[in-house]
Order: sequence, then C-alpha cells, then structure tokens
Amino acid sequence: MVTQRVLVDASIFFSRTLTDWVFLLREHTGEMFQVFATEDAISEAIAAFRDKNPTVKGSVTAGRAALVRENLDEIIGDFPSGLSFTGTDIGDYHLHAAAHAGRADFVLTSNDPRDITARDEPYEVIHPDAFFALVAQSAPAELLDVVQRQARYWGKKEHSLPLDEALRRAGCPDFAGTVRKALQDLAHRPG
Repeated sequence: MVTQRVLVDASIFFSRTLTDWVFLLREHTGEMFQVFATEDAISEAIAAFRDKNPTVKGSVTAGRAALVRENLDEIIGDFPSGLSFTGTDIGDYHLHAAAHAGRADFVLTSNDPRDITARDEPYEVIHPDAFFALVAQSAPAELLDVVQRQARYWGKKEHSLPLDEALRRAGCPDFAGTVRKALQDLAHRPG
C-alpha cells in the first residue's frame, strides 16, 4: 500500500468535528495516509476561530493550535512562489504551492475546488465528505474503532450532538450516514 499524502486546509481545522475525524482516522489507519499543513493554514484557522469566539481565553486558541501541530505528520514551512496558478482565490495560492512542495496526493478542503485550481494537477482537491467516505471504504474495521472511540468520548459530554448530526452540520452528510450505520452495527454487536 502506498501512503497517500493529504494537505489539510484551514477550513478543516476551523471545525472541531472535521479536525477530530481527520486525526483519529489518521491515527487508526496506520500508514494509509499522512496529514500535513502549512503554518498559513494553522494561522488562518486560529484567526477564524478567534473571530467567531472573540472573548475565549487565550489558552483555548493556543491549545487548539498546539493540538493541530502535535497531530500533523509534517508542517510545510516553505513552498515556492511564482508557480502558475489557475485557482479563483489567490488567497489559496499557498495551498497550491504547498501541495506541489509537499508532493500531496490530496488537498483536503471544504472550499470550492476551483478556488485552488482549474486544471489537472498532480494532486486532487477533495471535500471531507468524500475523503472520509474513501477512508471508510478502504478501512472499515478501523472506521468502527474510530466511531466507537468517538461515541465513548462524546457520550460523556453534556449537550453534545450525536456523531452523525455533528458530521451533517459540518457538511459531511454522506459520511454521517456511514457513521450512523456503524453506530447501529456497534449497538447490535454481542457483548
């Protein structure tokens, strides 16, 4: 099996739900894929989180940034300028350049793929719903482990959403259905 390299965009790190699933699936699937990001993506996610939560303690944003850094396989610190860019959002140039520098197979983003590129590239821009479904299809036993772990963790939290509902709200309706089915399978397991 060839390990796939996944460049993660800030739009994923902004969502606790998506961040948790990326890192837990990474942890439980071994060498199936690696996750990496740029300092720009981490900074952008923390800035967006701060904008949405202007009065949250500084330790919350610092902790969130540390959690992301600790769980990444790599942070791309440098990437080229001046590459041909066909995306519609020049603010996403850093993703395009980092994807080339980091030899990405996928750029994982909730944004429109055309923001990053409008032509064939050596990487594929993929939405988290499609990416999670791909991982689940390739590693069904590992998915069950992650679902079970997530259910135990979030089941202890007061006022937490069901896993599938949290995924639906995070823009992953297809994967939410897969998780709902996995929860049903786990509920019917003996013992």
